[in-house]
Amino acid sequence: DLTRVFEVAREADRRDASKFLCPGRCDFSLRVTQGGDVRTYILAAAVSGSAVTTVAVNVPTRDGEVTSVDLLHTPNVQNDGAGKDPPVLSSWYPPSTEWTGDYHHPDCKDEVNWFNGHAPKFSLNCYAYANQGFCKNGSVIHDWTTVLKFRNPHQNCCVCGREQSVCHNITCGGLGACIDGACECDARATWNGFRTAGATASCDARDGCVINVGNVRGVEVTSPDGYQPDYGGRPAYAAVDGNEETYWDQEDNGLSPHILQISGAAAFEGYGITGYENNNYSPRSWNITCEGETIHSVMDHIYTDNRFRVCLGLTYECVIVQLVITGWYGLSPAVREFVLI
Repeated sequence: DLTRVFEVAREADRRDASKFLCPGRCDFSLRVTQGGDVRTYILAAAVSGSAVTTVAVNVPTRDGEVTSVDLLHTPNVQNDGAGKDPPVLSSWYPPSTEWTGDYHHPDCKDEVNWFNGHAPKFSLNCYAYANQGFCKNGSVIHDWTTVLKFRNPHQNCCVCGREQSVCHNITCGGLGACIDGACECDARATWNGFRTAGATASCDARDGCVINVGNVRGVEVTSPDGYQPDYGGRPAYAAVDGNEETYWDQEDNGLSPHILQISGAAAFEGYGITGYENNNYSPRSWNITCEGETIHSVMDHIYTDNRFRVCLGLTYECVIVQLVITGWYGLSPAVREFVLI
């Protein structure tokens, strides 16, 4: 059920466009190279003084990858067609990993998903640093842009000098910026949800990166055990909000397990728990289940720093993950943070 497109080369389409798309006239077209074929579509826009109009065409994905788009000036195209060589007003090509603007860097790749730290509203990536004149031809233009506050663009963006930096042969895989030759994790949770969480390349406890399940789009966090939040405790989402000041806690003196359920989480190979206090109102014994099957169990855990973290040795992809708490310190198990690694 795609919105219909009107091809300039088809007389029947131009005729229909004059009825349905261009009741007055249409003066612009889009020349689209898709799947190796070139087609020109009529745009529902006409020259009208200084007015700015936003229009679009819906090209079918079944025709393949779009490799170029040209905006053409084609006056009265529904009647006169596009002509032999219509003026090209603007062109678009998919971004190339070898080019940043007009700077060619075939032997250098930008750090994946690098941004300058002002997320989300004012974040700038490598292309923005080139477009705004902060970097050019493999060098920074303004030294103040190279400070750690802006996450070292000269070590992460080829147009800013990455190829000559200590980060040239290091990739952080989208988990963070390369800072002085080492990856700095930025996949930690953010309460406002502007940035989706990332996964770690390994389950190394030194890595520091975690998937915070409450920050992955489409994830639902609930507690299907029938208990209600208790005193200062909050509902289940408080255990995955990236904020250790909040916590999930339920009714005291329960006779059945307390259950934290995550639906739609990303693949993981470990998990971590931060309790309420060290061996006080915190989980003591629990099971982790994947689709109802237990994949890890802990009995009578004694905390040393109010935290538990483990790598499971396998990667799990589960529609539903549950933390089933069967024993606890105090009257109920409160969880400040539950993370998947």
